[in-house]
Amino acid sequence: MTLHNQNIHFVFGSKSGKEILVREPCMEDLDEMLKFVNELVDEDTFILINKKQSRDEEKKYLANLLKGVEKKEQLTLLAFDGDQLIASGGVTKRKYKASHVGILGISVKSGYRDDGIGKKLIELVI
Repeated sequence: MTLHNQNIHFVFGSKSGKEILVREPCMEDLDEMLKFVNELVDEDTFILINKKQSRDEEKKYLANLLKGVEKKEQLTLLAFDGDQLIASGGVTKRKYKASHVGILGISVKSGYRDDGIGKKLIELVI
């Protein structure tokens, strides 16, 4: 793993031999993140939202996420197969007396599950 301008960049091979890039998000990921979350909503998978997001909604979410990362209140990593976002994982620090507790979350796109990507993403987040 290398740290570049405090951005995490890690490349690994999945069980099936795909080369997966893991890195922190940036505003340029907006369209891929929107596509990713809406595909998960369509699939009716176990994520915290159950309706498709608009570009404006996802832009607000991403801006808040980036603020949280900057303040070291959360860590989010995105996994890519080429230019395609295929997984997201992270931990968000609770506040006040629970600030020693983190909420861990992970989502892996259909077609990429059971390939070791989620496991590696969680290992990197931890």
